[in-house]
Amino acid sequence: MFEGKLKKIVDRFEFLEKEMQGQLDRNKLEEYSKEYSDLRDVREVISQFFSIVEEIEETSMLLKDKEFAGLAESELSTLKSKKESIEQDLKLLLIPKDINDERSVIIEIRAGTGGDEASLFALDLYKMYQRFADKNNCRVDVIEETTTDLGGLKEVVFHLKGEKIFSKLKFESGVHRVQRVPMTESSGRIHTSAATVAVLPEAK
Repeated sequence: MFEGKLKKIVDRFEFLEKEMQGQLDRNKLEEYSKEYSDLRDVREVISQFFSIVEEIEETSMLLKDKEFAGLAESELSTLKSKKESIEQDLKLLLIPKDINDERSVIIEIRAGTGGDEASLFALDLYKMYQRFADKNNCRVDVIEETTTDLGGLKEVVFHLKGEKIFSKLKFESGVHRVQRVPMTESSGRIHTSAATVAVLPEAK
């Protein structure tokens, strides 16, 4: 049943690919292009899955040959492990998408418990998201920012604009903690500090 569903996805992908080479009106082209783009990554993993399935079938035939049975058994164990890993990847890819996945985001970072060290940790988090934005060709616009005397952040709210950003960052929401020796600590003791991160899809 699982393999049958995968074959239907491949058929749909190939149908879209063929249709997009023909004459389509603008609306239909946009509709097909988006669906094609969404299926492209899934199609690649499905190809890997069926390739592994074929290898397993071919290797299983060698079990009947006494000369190669031992080698085939070892190879089958590796192939089956790869197949299970690919199946897990496919199950994640086939989870229905959040309707907000395509949107840009508003991110809010607030320093929590930990005093000055928490504000420095909040700054580190902000710098991390800035680096993420650079790597993903996103634009960062600061909406609101409150700093501390040490240069940390009590809070910062910023707009991160880019393609499918909410899908990549939505699980960042929550309390983030760090254990380290703070810059403000003279005796070398390890402190635990926290900051909260909220990731919201940009409103239409």
